[in-house]
Amino acid sequence: MILDLLLVEDNSVDIAALTAAFSSINEARLETARSVELAVLALRSGQLRGTRPHLILSRPDMPDAPTGRLLQILAGNALWRTIPVLIWSSEFDPVLIERGKRAGVVGWVLKPTFTRGFETLRDRMLAYLKADVPFDLRDFTPPTMGNKTIAEA
Repeated sequence: MILDLLLVEDNSVDIAALTAAFSSINEARLETARSVELAVLALRSGQLRGTRPHLILSRPDMPDAPTGRLLQILAGNALWRTIPVLIWSSEFDPVLIERGKRAGVVGWVLKPTFTRGFETLRDRMLAYLKADVPFDLRDFTPPTMGNKTIAEA
């Protein structure tokens, strides 16, 4: 089975790095939407083809709408509400992380800063999707405070 992922991101450098990480494998496809509006169009287009992404990876806020708006749109559609949304950001703000958890995101990932980091992120996302197990926020939250992640502290 080929896994479909939707990246909601407008930073060309991050898009290129994650696209490069996914281009080296055949088991997943990465589609990019540069705005929340384009993400919704991609979801509608997929729905017409009878497909939907297995995971959405999104920035916490996009220029055209906050990710919370994307989550509201997903929740309002019976076919989309079960798509897990993983947030990726260059910031690690515990307040934003908690707000994201309450809104329904499955995890918060710091954006990698080097090529191998993008490949590691790709491999971890695919491992979770293939195992068909719920996302565990702790598995995607690298910085820790004692035995807890910052998101739990």
